[in-house]
Amino acid sequence: MDWAGYGAYISQDKLVWFGQQGAERARMWVNLWAWRNNIMVNNKIHGNVAYRTLVANAIGWCRQAGVVDNLVIGCFVQYSDNWEGKFQKKADFLMGNHPEISHAQYLQCVREIAALGPTEFNLFNEPPGWGMGLSYSASAMESAYWTLINDAINAVHSVSPNTLVWVESCPFWDQSYWSSHQLMQSNIGYEFHWYDWPGEDTSYDSLLASGTTEQQMNRLRTNVLYGSENAVVILNKGKPVLLGECGVGSTRWSYWQKRMTNVYNLARELAITWVQVGLDGNSAENAASDYFGMLTNCWSPEQTPILNSVGELWRQNL
Repeated sequence: MDWAGYGAYISQDKLVWFGQQGAERARMWVNLWAWRNNIMVNNKIHGNVAYRTLVANAIGWCRQAGVVDNLVIGCFVQYSDNWEGKFQKKADFLMGNHPEISHAQYLQCVREIAALGPTEFNLFNEPPGWGMGLSYSASAMESAYWTLINDAINAVHSVSPNTLVWVESCPFWDQSYWSSHQLMQSNIGYEFHWYDWPGEDTSYDSLLASGTTEQQMNRLRTNVLYGSENAVVILNKGKPVLLGECGVGSTRWSYWQKRMTNVYNLARELAITWVQVGLDGNSAENAASDYFGMLTNCWSPEQTPILNSVGELWRQNL
């Protein structure tokens, strides 16, 4: 339900509040370790509640708030906030070599969660892939992912045929692989993520400082459509496309504003829906402390959320 707290901070009133700001979709992480063990969560608003009940409640709260519930399997093991070696661990799971969860156990969890009838369901957040220095070959991981994701899509639709399943790339939309591997199921869409980090493309950085908006947009189009995500591959497949995570890292607010505005404009140009990462944070102008924070106060039960400059820019572009 959130990155590290297993749903400790999710609440009905916060979802309603974001819906009132104009949000159309709430992206909520599901941890399979917490789901399988149905742990008790010390939710800051609703008290102690079993994890499975909390997931079901969150779906209901989204619908009461008028926003789309977008569930994402974000982690398979207990320590969801431990980034060390995360892609190797995901690769081990993908290849059937993870000691804590098998493919059969994963698919059982998928069916159980799908039985709640989520509106949208992402089955594997940021799957691992080649080019990451992992201990498996590209072809082996792509083949394993193809088999697993097809099994998972079918598992969802066996119990909830109306759920829209979002499929991410492994790790990006490789033209040579995905042009010959078409997902044929109905009620599916393709998803990619885009985080704009200063220093990754110095040409783009320079254009932000002195180039025109059109020069900046041309460079951003090239990066997104033909760069690391190769998103052009999924835009012509006849399925919905979701920019499932987007955000900007910058220690200068003026550059942050330009970067994120360009991302918004590209999403509009491509006619795709986007989800911005960022709930808590202390200051938009002090982005070094929290790149993605949209609130002047942290995501706490004692305080009413107030949008900061990042949040206001988000709201203006909904």
